[in-house]
Formats: sequence, C-alpha cells, structure tokens
Amino acid sequence: PADVSALVGITIALHVGGMYALSPLFGILADRWGRLRVVLLGQVLLGGALAFAVFVNDQEWGVMVALILLGLGWSAATVAGAALLTESSAPAIRTRPTGPQRLPDEPLGCSGRGAGRSGAVELPVRGAGDRGVRDRRRDRRSVTARSLEAMKDWAGTGRAYADSYAALCVGTAPALIESLGAAAGRTLLDVGSGTGLLSAACVAAGWNVNGCEPEASMREVARQDHPDIPVVDAALPTLPFRDEAFDAVVANFVLNHVADPRSSARELLRVSARHVAATIWTTSPTWLWREVCERAALIPAPGERLPPEKDFERTVDGFAGMLRDAGWARPQVSEITWTWSVDAAALWVSAEGGVGSAGQFHRALDAAGRASFREAFEAVCAERSVDDRLPLVHAAAVAVGSHG
Repeated sequence: PADVSALVGITIALHVGGMYALSPLFGILADRWGRLRVVLLGQVLLGGALAFAVFVNDQEWGVMVALILLGLGWSAATVAGAALLTESSAPAIRTRPTGPQRLPDEPLGCSGRGAGRSGAVELPVRGAGDRGVRDRRRDRRSVTARSLEAMKDWAGTGRAYADSYAALCVGTAPALIESLGAAAGRTLLDVGSGTGLLSAACVAAGWNVNGCEPEASMREVARQDHPDIPVVDAALPTLPFRDEAFDAVVANFVLNHVADPRSSARELLRVSARHVAATIWTTSPTWLWREVCERAALIPAPGERLPPEKDFERTVDGFAGMLRDAGWARPQVSEITWTWSVDAAALWVSAEGGVGSAGQFHRALDAAGRASFREAFEAVCAERSVDDRLPLVHAAAVAVGSHG
C-alpha cells in the first residue's frame, strides 16, 4: 500500500541520515569528549537499536526507532573509532605523503606538548594544540606543507621525551615559580604538563599541583615518575574546569604549539583565579638538527606557520602583544637564556624516540637514511662537544599576567 511504502521510505531516509548526516556532530563530540567515550555512546545506541528490534518488532514505530538508533550508533562508533585507530597506529604503517625528504625549519617542540588537543572529561589535543590543529602522527616524506602538524606530533614519545628534552624544558621552572609569588599551599594547574618535571618543581616550591596533558604516553610517565601529582587528560583550547578553579595556572612551551594561541591564552586566564604564566621558545635547538640534516645531504625546508591572523612574532614584544589580545592585563614578559649541557646519547634518544620535528623526520627515513642521519649526528656532536657534552644555548620568553 502507498502508506506502507511512504513509511518504509521515511524510515530508510532517517536510518541513512542517522548514519551520515550527524557524522560531523559525532566528530565534534569525539574531539570534546574523547574518542573512547563517543565509541561507547555508539555502543549504547546500538544496544538500544537491538532492544527495540527484539522487543517492539511487531510495531511499525518500534522498527523505525530501531533503524534510526542503528544508524546513529554506527555513525558514532565509526567516526570516533576511526579517529582512535588512526591516533593509535604507529607512523610507519600510515599512508606516506609523497615528495622529497625534508626537515622543517620550525622550532623543535620541547614542551609537555602543546595541550592543544584532548580530567574529568576528555577533550581534543599537544595540542595542543595543540600541547584540534593536527593531522596527527602520519609518517612524512614531504613535510613542508604540514610542518606545523609535525611539530606537534607527540604520540608515544613520553619516555623518550622524559629521557631527553624534559630536562631542557624544566629550565624555565625557577623563573616561572618566582613569577607566581609565594606558594603557601595554593592550587596550581600545569597545562601541557608532559612528563611532570615542572609539576614536581612546583610541588617542591609549596604549590598544590594538578597537571593536565593530552598525550597518553606522557601521562603514563608522569604517573610513574610522580605518582602523587594528579594528571588528567585535558587540552587547550577547552579545559574541563570551572572559571577561576585554580589560584594560578602555568603553560610551559604550550602556546607555541596550539592552533589558536589567543584563544588558548584566554582559556588559561579563565581557569585562573589570580596569576597565569606561560613560556615560548625564542631560541630553540633547531639549528643543530638542521646542521645534522645538511651533513646527511637532506635539505631543510621553511616550515609552515599559523595563518597570519592566528600567528604572532616569537619575541618578547610579540608574545606580550598576543597575550594582551587574549585579555591578559598588563602581562610582564622577559627573556631568559641558559645553556643546556647534554650528553649526545641522551639527545639521540629524542631523535630515535620520535620527539619533535627531528624525531618525526628520523622515523620517516628508511634504514639507509637513518644510518646516514646517525652518522651526521655523531660527526656534529664530535665537533661541538666540550668534555663529552654538548653545550646548547636556549632562550625563552616568560610571561606572567592576571585578570587585571
């Protein structure tokens, strides 16, 4: 009958609509709530579909509801599951972009990753954003067009980072702690807390610290090395905390890893009741890896930056201007310089472990390319070492601000 045909048509349309029309919504929810939670939501919807199909199959409306729930459940589980599978896959088994092998001319990421991605509630990432911005963790051949994403690519690098660049990045701890004033047991949120060295330094200074870090292997190392410091899966630009939840908030080398620095800086301010402090690199060890790359007959390429309306100059004045745009009241920004004296073997751990742009580039090489890269690295280290250690000069802009 015509009525039955119309009902079947409507039901199929709603079923297919449930499968595809709301896919963008489930993608957004996967970014905000976390992939696993949306996968579980899909399973609940599929369970509801099964229940209606079994217990109300003699009613037309029951069959219709079952098919709609089936479509919605399939969409939620597929979208979030695909994202989870991609992020869980090793770079070597992902589709490789074509083109020449190049190392991006970008600052080498050395933070608790950029919290620019995904607590109590899982959110998108290092990301970062940061530390949503990333076409995550694909192996690279042509990196020029995606060096921003590669710079923020931290999947599975927690232990390698802890054994290498974590010691460099915590070099800002004295300046950050001093900028926040007396601790006296006040609460502090460390955004993009990485493997927890800065959090531990703040605890030692008398702060009651919570960390948030979007990258799973970083959190795992932090919980192993600093089991008394709580750390949750959370990320800029949306943190799962109420307004003014903490007395102070810090973000060490995070705002140089996010898709929208101003939005992220504004979010740091939102969850702080009083002071907020942040750092960016003004001089990073990129030059060393560029020299290694050139020795290995690889040509460094200029890296892609943020869109002009999102980017800012990576200087003291540029950082201060960006923070004022984000609503920080009279941010005080200064530059500190220090020399990181590192054993070459520890530095190599970062490359071999996939830390930062150099590590991701190393992962993309074939066996012969890796051998050439390692040989060039050892030659550069032999020339530049002093008493068997590499003295690497770094500089960072350290900012502190408030609501006003």
